[in-house]
Amino acid sequence: MLKTLAITIAALLLMGASSPAPPPPQSNTAAAVRDTNTNTNPESAKGKTDERIANYTFWLMIFTGVLAVVSSVQIFFLIRADRTAARATKIAEQAMIAAHRAYILCEGYHPLFEPISGSKDVAWRFRPIWRNNGDLPANTVHYAQCEVRTVGDLPPGYDFPFSQSDAGTGLINPKAASTGGQAPRTPGAGVETKDVIDIQAGRKRIFLWGWVRYSDGFPNTPVRTTHFCFVLVPVGNPRGANGPKLRWDYVQYTQGNYVKDQ
Repeated sequence: MLKTLAITIAALLLMGASSPAPPPPQSNTAAAVRDTNTNTNPESAKGKTDERIANYTFWLMIFTGVLAVVSSVQIFFLIRADRTAARATKIAEQAMIAAHRAYILCEGYHPLFEPISGSKDVAWRFRPIWRNNGDLPANTVHYAQCEVRTVGDLPPGYDFPFSQSDAGTGLINPKAASTGGQAPRTPGAGVETKDVIDIQAGRKRIFLWGWVRYSDGFPNTPVRTTHFCFVLVPVGNPRGANGPKLRWDYVQYTQGNYVKDQ
């Protein structure tokens, strides 16, 4: 389209710039006759002058119209280029945030045992491990809860309960890990030997769930939240002196493991 407009403009310029060839030399007699005709017919000369002015005005109007069309096309492409540049800038910004922002996941948990007064057995509490895989530190609010339930799955769409007053706060540095609050919380009872025996016998299941809410280190970005839910699996003899040697494994549960932006 631009090529066609350029050719049209060039043609118009050539037509406007061209002028009729000079008349051949005339004899004195012819010149005298022409002068006589000119002097005797001034209206004819004025008409030719007006015609030339009209032609010039006509081509000037066409040339101005072509310039207006070309300018409109240029404005269109400038606007489109500006929008394209804005989209490219936005994509680059999003890519930078995705590559360098703080990104926190729960990579497991620490099992902690404590003695039970008047018994050789121990009780257990658990602390989730939060790891920041990003390049920026993250201010966090985190929560965890442990629950021993009779055997069976959680209801579909289970609304995992939590207490906002029990949520802790902290800072997790880049490429570093931090432990969350313990569950079950004190002064409540921990997971006792009888619970472990029932879990190993298939009569109960133990769930550990929680979330971490954090800022990713960039301004004007949403608050990020990571949720987890594990089914804990005790392996070994939980009784007496063997209790502290118990190994705790886990599997991710079918619900409660996802990330969310707010």
